[in-house]
Amino acid sequence: MRTCTITTLFLLFSLLAPASTPEATPVHREPQWWWFLAGPAKDTPPEQLSYCEELITKGKERKAIKQLSRLVNFWPESKEAPQALIKKIDLFETRGDLANAFETCQESITRYAGEFDYEAILQRQLDLARQKEDQRVAKMLFLPGFEAPEKAIPFYEQIITNAPQWESTAKIQYRIGEIEESLRSYDKAIEAFEKVLSRYDDPVYEEKASFHRAYCLYQLALESPNDEASAEAAWAALTLHLSDHKGSDSSEEAYTFQQEMHQRLAKFYYEKGLYYDAIAQKPKAALIAYRAFVEQFKTSAWTETAKSRIKELEQAQETP
Repeated sequence: MRTCTITTLFLLFSLLAPASTPEATPVHREPQWWWFLAGPAKDTPPEQLSYCEELITKGKERKAIKQLSRLVNFWPESKEAPQALIKKIDLFETRGDLANAFETCQESITRYAGEFDYEAILQRQLDLARQKEDQRVAKMLFLPGFEAPEKAIPFYEQIITNAPQWESTAKIQYRIGEIEESLRSYDKAIEAFEKVLSRYDDPVYEEKASFHRAYCLYQLALESPNDEASAEAAWAALTLHLSDHKGSDSSEEAYTFQQEMHQRLAKFYYEKGLYYDAIAQKPKAALIAYRAFVEQFKTSAWTETAKSRIKELEQAQETP
């Protein structure tokens, strides 16, 4: 009984006691004894920023980057922290470390979105992505290396995630498709172009994406000359493009590709009739196939031959 009374009194005092509130993280942090190992070189954010600027002036860029990072990590709520990130971006870019420059831009967006001009940061990321496209890799001694534009794709994808409705996003998504197409990664390119068509209302890039999607399907058909389905997909995409974008700059080229696929499909359909006629020896099935072929392909290289064979099969059926 006594235990229950004590417990009740304890709970009562707990309820009546004022709730404790967490202390806000102070901008000023007192120097700690271990700072000489991994802490900032100075005792306050303004002093630390000035020190970093001195390092930059003296050409000690790597050390400046390290000390700028410590400023941000030790005093994240200070007004100097966002300034430190901008200086880090500049230093990384100057050193050609575009990945870390881009990542620091992303850190600025994540941690200090309200402290920056958001569109300016996005534009900075876009500039870095474009530089990444042109940046040469595998440079050795006197060898100039080679460009690897695909290295920029993760940059572009992050920008799209950051600002899906930004005025430049459709162009960025289209550029991803262009890069994949240049690498002959046609499936990935088609996926990128389809995103342009489904997500953005931009007539210029809609027309471009429509054509290049169809062109990639055409290339896949060329890679599989005996695949009827790929030829059908290419022909359908090219036909749709010509219908939706009459008179566009790509119309003439699209029409040439479409006619090529049309003739390929005609060959596939004619060969079906030929199979039933000459190999399977099924004249009724051959007649059905030939008639369907002539109905769909009125001007192919095999149309007249098929018409003649239809007459022969019809006469053979009439003969008792």
